[in-house]
Amino acid sequence: MSVSSAHHQILTLLLSLTPAIGHAQTAVANHNLALHTGPSSKTTVLANLAPQDEMTLIVGTPTHGYYEVRLPNGGLGWAYGKYISIDTSGTGSSRGGPSSGASGQPPEGGPPETYRGCDLEGTATSEKFRALNVLKNRITQPGSADIDRGATLNAILAPGSDSTRWSETKGASVVAYVAEVKHGAVETVNCGDSLQPYEDTHIELVGQAADAGVKNPVIAEVTPRWRDYMKGKSHDWSTPTLRATLRHHWVRFTGWLMKDFQHAGQADNTNPGGVGAGNWRATAWEIHPITDFKLCPNDSPAGC
Repeated sequence: MSVSSAHHQILTLLLSLTPAIGHAQTAVANHNLALHTGPSSKTTVLANLAPQDEMTLIVGTPTHGYYEVRLPNGGLGWAYGKYISIDTSGTGSSRGGPSSGASGQPPEGGPPETYRGCDLEGTATSEKFRALNVLKNRITQPGSADIDRGATLNAILAPGSDSTRWSETKGASVVAYVAEVKHGAVETVNCGDSLQPYEDTHIELVGQAADAGVKNPVIAEVTPRWRDYMKGKSHDWSTPTLRATLRHHWVRFTGWLMKDFQHAGQADNTNPGGVGAGNWRATAWEIHPITDFKLCPNDSPAGC
């Protein structure tokens, strides 16, 4: 092969690579996140990233929800896709773009990815339960475009197909009467922590005061991560305070929709006819985690 022919082949190869290089997807962190050695929060943490830290996607599709990325200093690792904003415009800049949740709003604060040494997957061993724990441990707040406006409390309570009506990619903001507030239990989602401040708060929601203790509720839960985050903002979300503040009052709760398949056999919508024979909830769908709440004015659903 002549020198000129070799040069021509090299030039042709470089030109063929140029579009791919020019269209490499960039992203920025939209939340505090850890860069891992693999596509799981169980793997070693290489670095901790802050909002607006930049990165380049090595592969444009995620593995188990994680993207392999390269940092400006050349470091490689895996970043959880929920906490990065990916540039899809081809301009190479993702600053100011929407989050991966497509809320169209700047991300607000939230708990850290790892809390008290417990990762998002908790201590679950099966893939199914690890994925459920990641949903329970979400650390971002749903934006206005993430809220499913059709997911009112009455709509969630209504009989129907629990498998098709709602989506775990959406949030909800529901007005409800609080029938009960109590401590949760020891769960893998919290890495088996048996201290009550580090377990979930279990809140039972019904459609009217007369239903308290009579009809099966919708469950909403405060996680220890959000409790501790709100404590840093001078808000007391401890279970005793929530019980004293919310029980037997009308409240608007905002958070993520999540289907807890573990309770499908104890819910009216997925186990019809089981009332009085083991059913203790209306649906397997929950508001979990709660990311905000407010007491309704005049303790009434009107205008809340």
